[in-house]
Amino acid sequence: MDKSDKYQLVKQDYGSIATWYDKTYDASKEMKRELDDFLSDFKPGQKILDAGCGPGKESIYLSQRCSVTALDLSPEMLAIVKKNDPSIETLLGDINQLKFENQSFDGIWSCRTIIHIPIEDLKHVFSEFHRVLKKNGVFGLISLNTTHGEDHEEQFLPEEDGADPAKKLTYYRNLYSEGFLTKVLEKASFKIIKSIVRSDTDNEPFIYIKAQNIIN
Repeated sequence: MDKSDKYQLVKQDYGSIATWYDKTYDASKEMKRELDDFLSDFKPGQKILDAGCGPGKESIYLSQRCSVTALDLSPEMLAIVKKNDPSIETLLGDINQLKFENQSFDGIWSCRTIIHIPIEDLKHVFSEFHRVLKKNGVFGLISLNTTHGEDHEEQFLPEEDGADPAKKLTYYRNLYSEGFLTKVLEKASFKIIKSIVRSDTDNEPFIYIKAQNIIN
């Protein structure tokens, strides 16, 4: 499958399940430990990009301390962000081509967004994050971990029954190992501050990495 088709699967999936996803899942609660750790590095009012914000619950949580821009490729998700909190700045966009000047943000938060990035685009995405972060800016990343020791696993899964009763959607995702993500981040001029693996509410292992942009 061409990678443009993979991105289209993601856009179609999230556009179709946006309302269901907003009602059934709250990442700001599940990832509160990681969000609080990430936020501990910022002063009030500093600028954070929520890259792949979904329905915006993490954006709203982050906005209690910082100035947040919520970015997503799904207009349906961004509409929910605005409905839930009209004060949040939203932007329709692609993390492969960020529409920001160099050094625009003090921090970037990205929760489970890169799981939808094919492996051949991962280095470029991290380079884009590096570009728009200020020197010494902080990147908080959450991704799903591989389960059998490999660096990468690409998956095409059926969407959950409650979200897709007609069974027409595909949940496209990539699992990356902690070691592999560390290597790609370091090549993109990030310094790893913290790296933790634990399980989510579905008992899937996920990785939390906090990294600092050391060169700009």
